[in-house]
Amino acid sequence: MSIHHLSVIVPTWRDTLAVRLTAQRLLPQLQPGDELLIVDNGSLEQHDEVRAELPLHPSLTVLHCAIRGSYAARNRGAAAATGDVLAFTDAGCVPNARWLAAVRQHFEQPRAARVTGPILMTYGGRRPTLFALVDEAMHLHQNRYVGEGWAATANLAMRRSAFEASGGFDPCLLSGGDHEFGVRCMAAGIDIAWQPEMSVEHEARATLAELLIKRRRIIEGVHQLALRPAYAEALARVQRHAALLDKPARREPPCIGLWDRLAMKVARRVVRIHDRRYRRQLARTIRPDRPGPSALHLID
Repeated sequence: MSIHHLSVIVPTWRDTLAVRLTAQRLLPQLQPGDELLIVDNGSLEQHDEVRAELPLHPSLTVLHCAIRGSYAARNRGAAAATGDVLAFTDAGCVPNARWLAAVRQHFEQPRAARVTGPILMTYGGRRPTLFALVDEAMHLHQNRYVGEGWAATANLAMRRSAFEASGGFDPCLLSGGDHEFGVRCMAAGIDIAWQPEMSVEHEARATLAELLIKRRRIIEGVHQLALRPAYAEALARVQRHAALLDKPARREPPCIGLWDRLAMKVARRVVRIHDRRYRRQLARTIRPDRPGPSALHLID
């Protein structure tokens, strides 16, 4: 099954410089019929700022999504897309120069449905800070995720038909939607493949404050999903199937000295203490919510 063209979807919120960086890398890779859809999650005033920051290009469209959240924004982009294949990355990510070529080549295979590739952590051209090293060690190990049947949406592509069959992302989630979406896809028989040439660079969080904000968001998503019995049931079924998937080689950590390794251990312990306290706080303050549409859409 040959593909006609690709739709690249990039959600953004209050990060015009980041989305411009991503657009500058993607626009030269577009072929005739391809499109780049930037989906802005900010206010209408911020939406005008995003438009002003981006270059004029016939294949670039800036959309506005009034519903808060990156998953709602991705759904907005997918609804407006015209491509046979939807490719997702995030504002601030830098796909390599052959990212779309690798996507296109993969989907020349008739049975291809979903594909992902490496996420390479970067440090803004500087020596990595202690907390950037902790972020790299704890997050975005796409090689491990694909072995569990899912992928972070910083680097994901799939056939439009498979996306529509899966029901799209759950807009009720502000975090954890990548995993929940992957579970539904696996439960529906939409397998995922690994393409090592399809790599994306993602800058690590450099400060403790940035890292803890990220940890809170992840914990909130995990907590929200844990309150959904249908998700837990589907996850158990998918994990049995995912155990049979190939596991790509792990991402190589940066080479650091002994003192940095010791400091990282202390920093990770600090983060774990924060996580435990925040989980207890959530357990006291958050009540089970009504499952969103996608939770009910899980395949029996």
